[in-house]
Amino acid sequence: MPYPQGLPSMDVVIGMSKFHSGHLPRFKRVLSHYDVDIRRLVMVVSQIDCVNPSDELIETVAKDLSRIDEYSSRDRRAS
Repeated sequence: MPYPQGLPSMDVVIGMSKFHSGHLPRFKRVLSHYDVDIRRLVMVVSQIDCVNPSDELIETVAKDLSRIDEYSSRDRRAS
């Protein structure tokens, strides 16, 4: 196959979440503080507010997701 097919996963998430890509720089700034997947962050924040998510909302969701991920990885290591 000489050309890649399909869409990049970020494009799919943006479309499914009804998210405006103009908000991405704000999400990327938050990611410098929290180790979460940007696609997951976009999906969860967009479920709450896809039109005009506040910086506080983005930060709160990122913080919550990082805690969940940290707890899950600790739980897996203990098993």
